[in-house]
Amino acid sequence: MAMTALKHREFTVLVVDDVASNIKFLHHFLSGEGFNVQVAQDGEDCLQTVDYAPPDLILLDIMLPGVDGFEVSKRLKSNPKTAQIPIIFMTALSDMNSKIRGFDAGASDYITKPLEPREVLARISVHLKLHRLQQELAKSNRQLQHQLETTKVLKNKLIERSEALEEANRELERLVHLDGLTQVANRRRLDRYLEKEWPHLAKEKGYLSAILCDIDYFKLYNDTHGHIEGDECLKQVAKTIEWVVHRPADLVARYGGEEFIVLLPHTDLQGVLHVAENIRQAIQALQVPHSSSKVAPYVTVSMGVHTVIPTSHTDAASLLRPADRALYAAKKQGRNRVVVYDTSLESLFSASS
Repeated sequence: MAMTALKHREFTVLVVDDVASNIKFLHHFLSGEGFNVQVAQDGEDCLQTVDYAPPDLILLDIMLPGVDGFEVSKRLKSNPKTAQIPIIFMTALSDMNSKIRGFDAGASDYITKPLEPREVLARISVHLKLHRLQQELAKSNRQLQHQLETTKVLKNKLIERSEALEEANRELERLVHLDGLTQVANRRRLDRYLEKEWPHLAKEKGYLSAILCDIDYFKLYNDTHGHIEGDECLKQVAKTIEWVVHRPADLVARYGGEEFIVLLPHTDLQGVLHVAENIRQAIQALQVPHSSSKVAPYVTVSMGVHTVIPTSHTDAASLLRPADRALYAAKKQGRNRVVVYDTSLESLFSASS
């Protein structure tokens, strides 16, 4: 069932945050979207609210006074009555350890502050849909089990239904790792990919290359053409990057806002430069009009590139941070270009600090 077919007023969202302005913003936004909204300002208040009137989904801040978000999530997931309620963490923490700790505590997803309304709505919609489907699947399983106990004639039907459920679960797994707008991988899929590939490549002593890609002057594009056209632009750029990056082991993900990331295992610096330039030229060839751009009359992209050989003593930050600095340098040097990270770029940051 498509989320657009579900009536938001059927769902209650509990917002847990100790910052009054955040609660006010989310209450106003979600109520405007038709949701029933509950609020709590600390961990104990949240636990009491859920015990009294369980919501359909919880937006949970990590940094709370008293009982923090990690502990609240653990307690809710340890209670059979509340274990199935989806929890989306809201946090300004962006390091991988905090993300992993959040998922270990039972979170379904996370949103990085500052909050972007369309992302908040998209993630809530995906997880409510996932929760609804899981409930329906669980109900179907219970019904099938009862039927199986009453008659052996239903054995073949059970097999068919089980296959359908497996297919549905595979589809749900795919949905939860996709960015709702662009249909490329999301940050959660990116984190899982790095968790798996980093130790694998460290063992093989293989290259891992990253391309950080940012649409030039995208805010001006939105201001000029509107957010609907902005969304279409993001979709076209994402589709074009996927068209260029076609190996099964490669990953294209939305990194945030107008930024995308490409990860290329077993690809050295010469190889990643070739891919990055192909992406830049392919997006330029789209000729998407951008009258507010200061570098071209159409949409262009800037890219930062870095290559490493992962080790057991390093983590993904050693790949992503230099790529981000190279992207910054590409913007400083005039945009619509590919810049490779080297240590000389550090002067840009020491000069600005």
